[in-house]
Amino acid sequence: MSKNRIEWLDGAKGIAIFLVVLGHVLRGLPQGAGKGDGWAVSLDAWIYTFHMPVFFLLSGLFIEASAGRPFGSFVIGKLRTIMWPYLVWSVLQEIVRAATGAVSLTEIWRIAYHPVMQFWFLYVLFLLGVIYVAVRKTGLPSAAFGVLVIVLYAMLQFGVSLGSWGVIYMLALNGIYFAAGALDGPERLPARFERPHPVPLLVFSVVIFGLLVCAVAAGLQSDSWIRPVLGLLGSAATLALANALFRLGLCGFLLGWGRLSLEIFVAHTIFSAGVREILMRLHVGSPAIHVAAGLVAGMAGPLILVAVLKRLGIGFAFSLPARRRAPANPA
Repeated sequence: MSKNRIEWLDGAKGIAIFLVVLGHVLRGLPQGAGKGDGWAVSLDAWIYTFHMPVFFLLSGLFIEASAGRPFGSFVIGKLRTIMWPYLVWSVLQEIVRAATGAVSLTEIWRIAYHPVMQFWFLYVLFLLGVIYVAVRKTGLPSAAFGVLVIVLYAMLQFGVSLGSWGVIYMLALNGIYFAAGALDGPERLPARFERPHPVPLLVFSVVIFGLLVCAVAAGLQSDSWIRPVLGLLGSAATLALANALFRLGLCGFLLGWGRLSLEIFVAHTIFSAGVREILMRLHVGSPAIHVAAGLVAGMAGPLILVAVLKRLGIGFAFSLPARRRAPANPA
């Protein structure tokens, strides 16, 4: 681990990736096994209020360090670490879905410009990073990127067309969170959570998560102007909870999930959907069993896969290794 890595932030990613898997399990519940039930709808709405903003904020947090690299080198690096797993796992997931008759592979080439299912996140994350570094390369301050994404969001809310490419709309909806991390930076934002005692941080996170429950009950998450505020509040609560648990020595498993959050993200749907299919064939209708089994499969399946691939020496499933330079010949 790099000496500059802020370890407890992996705990925040661990919390967020758990919520990603839970959210997808809830949305995949079959009829008669909780789908459409009030508890499932409310929990889904609460999760989707802030779980992806957490990832965008954390991704923006360290982007400024990349602004000093040559632009081409930055893009190539992100192609290896973000777009490569996007491509590999989008194709794999679509092949699995085609085998079940859910989709046809004749248009799989569209993933080049039309992300499928949860993979929109990686596509948009890549674009946000490229746009941010491009803005900084022009000599403009970080605030210029913040203004850009706020303007895009405002245009979207005022009904201004951003074109026919759906990715632009996802970028406009989520760029604010990326900018929040980028503008605060790894020096200021983490320090706000490292100074207070862990107990007030726990209280803060519980209060904010409770307020988000009330906001969902009131339908405020559907208000396009309030949504970013709820997303940022939920992100702050997630960071506070992660920091408090880390300092209390209760964050071990969350750190592991966070460090492998990309691997869990790209692979979890295949495992949780597979378990759901088995339960449906066995005519299991208990929502509790579906949620529990889907969660276990979605979280543990990718971790087991990572261990197996590592044992086999397969290192290109989740990122494309950089080509090593040949050592110089001795004089």
